[in-house]
Amino acid sequence: MHELGELGFLYRRVLAAIQSGRSPHTGSVRQALCAALGEEVTDFYRLMAVLEAQLATPQPTPGADETDVAGSYLSLRRLQLWLAEPMRRMRFLAVLVDGCANRVGGDLAGRVWAASKIGDPLASSYATRILHQMCVPLFDMIRRWVFEGVLEDPACEFFIVPSSTNTSSNRDLWRDAYRIEPAKLPPFINAELAATILRAGKSINFLRDACNDARWVQEWAPGASEAAAELGYGQLPVLERVVSSAGQRVDARLMAVLQSS
Repeated sequence: MHELGELGFLYRRVLAAIQSGRSPHTGSVRQALCAALGEEVTDFYRLMAVLEAQLATPQPTPGADETDVAGSYLSLRRLQLWLAEPMRRMRFLAVLVDGCANRVGGDLAGRVWAASKIGDPLASSYATRILHQMCVPLFDMIRRWVFEGVLEDPACEFFIVPSSTNTSSNRDLWRDAYRIEPAKLPPFINAELAATILRAGKSINFLRDACNDARWVQEWAPGASEAAAELGYGQLPVLERVVSSAGQRVDARLMAVLQSS
């Protein structure tokens, strides 16, 4: 009975975290986390429906036939066996939501990534499944920055941020406009890849704003970004190749424009 009470307590903690992340002001990465947690809780609901159906089956009386004993009735022993895996899952999810409190963007994704690297294979599978869903908005931010030079980040989750060191009208668009925020960089994106991502978007912004070549960017970006449309967590080598290729293409265009001017 103690375990049943613990399971209910853990479930309420996870559910509270899901509900708190449904605010319209919540960032897209945390919303993705809450959606993934919601799917895990949905599995719990399905189990409860199965157990409720078994609870309606009467237990056999002492001395009943063995075929009756093998029926799908619910006893405390059977309930304990049914709830063994959900208990492990809820314990992990409760610890995860506590560790993710007050984290945003890449830092939030990094916390779940760290949970996927622990020694428990079952817990690692839960975290990896959640991380795949969380990385969808994060990788979409990367795609838009690399191919369009656009920072669409109202909740300040992305690891590339506008630089606040120089906001004057005569600032250097290459050196002063954008920078990497280390605290928001997820650990599965190394510093070299982050620098390549930063450079690609900066080059596009420089082409558009300093070289007045917005038309080329508008024509090139839609087709080029298709290569990264389906990228997500677990495809980092592909992301590296795509970002590198995009950066080389933009750099080549930038050099051509500078040489012709």
